[in-house]
Amino acid sequence: MSRRRGFIFPILILLSSLAGAAGVPISTGDDFERLLAAMHPDYTNYIGAIRTGSTRFHPLTLYMGLVRKGGEDPTLPEDAPLLGHGVKNDVVVYADSREAGRSDGWAMLLIDHEYFHARHLARGDNTPVPSFGSPEVDRHFYEAVAWGYNLAEAEEGEYPTLTHADYLEAFRNYTMHFESFRDYILRRDRHAWAHYRRFLPDPASRERTVLARNQLDLLP
Repeated sequence: MSRRRGFIFPILILLSSLAGAAGVPISTGDDFERLLAAMHPDYTNYIGAIRTGSTRFHPLTLYMGLVRKGGEDPTLPEDAPLLGHGVKNDVVVYADSREAGRSDGWAMLLIDHEYFHARHLARGDNTPVPSFGSPEVDRHFYEAVAWGYNLAEAEEGEYPTLTHADYLEAFRNYTMHFESFRDYILRRDRHAWAHYRRFLPDPASRERTVLARNQLDLLP
């Protein structure tokens, strides 16, 4: 895969939900730009704009998504984000990206997820940017590293008010993408897994955190 500036990334960076993101159609009116600026004042190094989608409610398969500059629809290949040193992509958000009943911490996690994607594609960290010749496998890798980042941030208390249910959904998303990517790599090149696993902690290492959060939620 070419890594030159401006190369169109061959997969869509979508923030998807295992629970099916068809949520309750009630907008929460989150100011995602304000939330992101508070967490990451450097976000403008990687994100050109945070814009509302062409529809009021998010598509079935995502809450929000990363698109190339000026892109309108994160579900369209022609609006897919760019990859390269210093590129800036846009984030498309929807009125109901954080669905009714979700915590404020979940809104923070969602926009931070897109921040990670944008920084990753701009080569703003040390996470590799491979292409495996399959959009589906690519998606599993890029989503796994992003959800893994979210879990680590959640465990550091970076998303105040995040509920156990919200954390558990992030954990399930990470586990699904992790397992799909791991299984592919082990089938194709078992030795390569030693490299990629450095960026993808085994979900079993976080099961204690999941259980602890569940116990906290059960306290009176």
